[in-house]
Amino acid sequence: MKEKPRLRIRLTLFVGFILFFSNTLLVMLLLYNLEAALAGFLVPIDVELVEFYFVDGMEARLLTIGIVIAVAATGLGTLLTYLLLGKVLHPLQALSDHMQRVDQENLLSPVEVTSGVREVDSLIRSFNSMSAKLQKIFENQKYFSSFVAHEFRTPLAVAQTTIDVYRKQPEQGPDKLVSQISEQISKLSMLVTQILNLAGIQRVELKDLVPIGLLLDEVAEDLEDYAEQNQVTLELCTPALNCGMEKQAPQVLGNHDLLYQAFFNLLENGIKYNHAGGCVSVEICSDNGTICVRISDSGCGIPAAEREKVFFPFYRCGQQSARNIQGNGIGLAFSKQVFDHHRGTLSLADTQRGSCFEVHLNEYVPSRRCEDEIADR
Repeated sequence: MKEKPRLRIRLTLFVGFILFFSNTLLVMLLLYNLEAALAGFLVPIDVELVEFYFVDGMEARLLTIGIVIAVAATGLGTLLTYLLLGKVLHPLQALSDHMQRVDQENLLSPVEVTSGVREVDSLIRSFNSMSAKLQKIFENQKYFSSFVAHEFRTPLAVAQTTIDVYRKQPEQGPDKLVSQISEQISKLSMLVTQILNLAGIQRVELKDLVPIGLLLDEVAEDLEDYAEQNQVTLELCTPALNCGMEKQAPQVLGNHDLLYQAFFNLLENGIKYNHAGGCVSVEICSDNGTICVRISDSGCGIPAAEREKVFFPFYRCGQQSARNIQGNGIGLAFSKQVFDHHRGTLSLADTQRGSCFEVHLNEYVPSRRCEDEIADR
């Protein structure tokens, strides 16, 4: 296929044609107006009065001058257009060359080109931002793949070892063999279920009206026995207890089951990574259409260097006290994706003791028409 001319050349030729056409038309109009203006203007030549425009060679000289001016203006305008387009389009060409060289290894390298044109610079900044996000996604994917392989390999290795031991020592009996293998298969099954749930969050429809206060009451009630076993106190401050707030808890439009599991994971972690006599407090506030839920605990906390990583699937905190607690590092990743799917945020707030997770969700405020329709039902 024949390669098309570059955009710079095509635009230059187009502008040159427009300039040539407009300058030619302008010269013709000027000559016509000049002829009309000088009509009747008499100049004495050899005792004869001759109209100035029809003096020998005057018309030809004026036409020649007009053509020269038109050609010069067209050429100069075309040249300036070519140079200006080169300056404007150079960053775009650099961006295009960079995109052709990009692969997974150098995706993070930004395009360090400025054009002085706001729209082009905005495009370059958007590309750099997109590259950084894609790089982060690739890193998360690598991290996810390596930990999935590790989590699957452990129970498989245990099951294989059990089988090998049974072959060497069959006197142990098949019941013990079946029991141990069944335990590892259960772990694998649970892990697969968690991964599928994590991958299927984005496909869940958000159509339930979920009162956040009542939902957290439900979560706290279900975790009450677990908290007592760990000697941890659960404190729930609902909107009804906050000064100046209505008794009715704020609502969000979403999926009840997903939000339940997401908050359940946060509260369960607050209990699990706490100490005997510790506390987990939940505060709810609503302001300007945004619901904020703060879940604080008095546990071991999360080091500042690991705060961003805790939301990666299968990531476990490096502290020894946390390592000794059973878990696979999916809970926080699941919760974050749930809140992202609900167009909310989950983040770690600064705290001097323990951990503090902040959840921000958009409050659902139904219109009068929606309230009437719900009442009619």
